Amino acid sequence: MAGCSEYDELLAGLRETLQPEGTLEELLVEKLATTVWRQRRLLLAESAEIRKNTEFVESDQRDQEREAAERLWSMSGLRTD
Repeated sequence: MAGCSEYDELLAGLRETLQPEGTLEELLVEKLATTVWRQRRLLLAESAEIRKNTEFVESDQRDQEREAAERLWSMSGLRTD
């Protein structure tokens, strides 16, 4: 799993940088890695959700503009077909 190896790389990097000594420090480094990893995933999910909602709003606006144009055409007596 790609995500697992990326997490493992993050954890290894933190262990190398922080060089924990003892169980408590090792637990803190693991907790830091988990927190950073989850925050990164949260930000990616949040960005995807914002992008999805933006696309929906833009699509809805296009639909409303098309419907308004069709109403104008029908009120003018001109046909689109």
